[in-house]
Amino acid sequence: MSTGAELIAAERDRQITNEGYTPEDDRGKEVQLVRAVQCYVGVSLRDIAGATNQINQVPIMWPWMDEFWKPTGDPIRDLTKWGNPITMSDVGAQYRSLDDRGVATLVVRDFRVLATRGRLAFPNWRFLGGRRGAVEWTYPGLDEIRAELAGHDLACWCPLDQPCHADVLLELANAQVGEGNTP
Repeated sequence: MSTGAELIAAERDRQITNEGYTPEDDRGKEVQLVRAVQCYVGVSLRDIAGATNQINQVPIMWPWMDEFWKPTGDPIRDLTKWGNPITMSDVGAQYRSLDDRGVATLVVRDFRVLATRGRLAFPNWRFLGGRRGAVEWTYPGLDEIRAELAGHDLACWCPLDQPCHADVLLELANAQVGEGNTP
């Protein structure tokens, strides 16, 4: 079974490799992208609730041609593009003495670097289970984050009283260029 982080990375690679999408394809389509996200969130919630017979019904508010409606029936797969590939369990394995808040703080710190630079690597990462090795994550760049997320709300599964990668995405998306928004 793949982790959420692996699914997010695989979805990003699939969009670029198989579908040929680039950040330039999405420019000027912010309203359409928000509607598409709303449609995928809606179908994922219906799927979680057991209404799987509705996933192939193209929502009325779907912004593109029907042929582009491609829910998989897997709510996790359908919601991965803006997820955080750096997991609590992986960071917790690095710092076993930290509580959940401490681990979440480090996850969000590392995510800020990843989202700002588009890449983050560690040469000697301790994976859940104790195995060590190199790890590298890639993420959409600042231009894409700003183009797709500026002025929008985001939702995440993080507890409201904990640090969250969605807060970092919103901060970066809504920052003015040159506002000191680098790590």
